[in-house]
Amino acid sequence: PLAKMITHAVAMVEVQMDRFGTIVQIRDPEELLSPRHGQTVYVDEVQTTHVLINLLVNAMEACFDADVLNPTIIITVRLDPSRKNAIVEVSDNGPGILLENPDGVFDRFFTTKAEGFGIGLAICRDVIERQRGVIHARNNPDKGCCFWFTSPVGRTDIKPDDSASSV
Repeated sequence: PLAKMITHAVAMVEVQMDRFGTIVQIRDPEELLSPRHGQTVYVDEVQTTHVLINLLVNAMEACFDADVLNPTIIITVRLDPSRKNAIVEVSDNGPGILLENPDGVFDRFFTTKAEGFGIGLAICRDVIERQRGVIHARNNPDKGCCFWFTSPVGRTDIKPDDSASSV
């Protein structure tokens, strides 16, 4: 369940939220997280939760390092136009990405931090792509940046000829 992963990821970073004074908001315009709808995605729950945690912590640290007043992270969930993938966006009001191509942050060993190895976002990309999704970064039009990824809402591992044998 998509709601479970997002709720768990936010709960796992609550201490950092308090430490950095960050507010996390969840936007769900299509009610994918509501108990009534309960959108399911076909991903590894633990690994995808860790992707979310990494994106949240990176956003909090970027806002803190830039001395952003009222740091805010907005998690938005929706379906893509084909309705075959859920899109999860993690957007902040921090300094943004100072690269011509924001997706360069996913390159191995790229980092803007004094400490760290620059592999966190590369691992996030590997996890999402192994699950038949995509992950990208972009700067927001006004301030901050947004990381977004897709997750399939239908099973992608069943071939038409072996679906009858699955349980």
